[in-house]
Amino acid sequence: LPAPVMDYLEGGSDEEVALRSNTEAYRSWRIQPRSLVDVSTVDLRADLLGRTMPMPMLLCPTGYSRMFHPLGERAVAAAANQAALPYVVSTVATTPVEEIAGMMTPAPWLQLYLLKDRSLSWDMLDRAWASGVRVLEFSVDTAVAGRRTRDLRHGLTIPPSLGAKALAGIAARPRYWTSMLQAPALEFA
Repeated sequence: LPAPVMDYLEGGSDEEVALRSNTEAYRSWRIQPRSLVDVSTVDLRADLLGRTMPMPMLLCPTGYSRMFHPLGERAVAAAANQAALPYVVSTVATTPVEEIAGMMTPAPWLQLYLLKDRSLSWDMLDRAWASGVRVLEFSVDTAVAGRRTRDLRHGLTIPPSLGAKALAGIAARPRYWTSMLQAPALEFA
């Protein structure tokens, strides 16, 4: 991935204090091995919101997935469907929820940030419901967008635009840019 896209994927806001704290907290967990235990009948199934899953895992919402690969949410939906795991479609998905729902059995879940323009939020909910979505993950963690200094440094905008810095980076990753330019334009679905 070009540096601006990789930094968007890996970066956080401001001085990335919360990002480092989250990473440190995750790294503090340890798997406790148990020796001489019969594991021939391990069952990882879990029940969540009326659904039995093969393991306690779901694929979380990621905004602008097609910025990382032209298939974006379609690829994630296909993987989730194959693994029989829930997939939570992002509020800022680049593939329509109707298309994702058409790929999955059962339907995906939907993440919703309550948008300032409430009619957009209601429209998203109506479209999701009509597509079979029955689980809503309501996000409240981004009342104000963070100041993402890595994105500012690279000139990355959302939605992406081909500014001078972005055009300069094309030469460094021609295969990425060729695949992106051959795909439909990135926009909120």
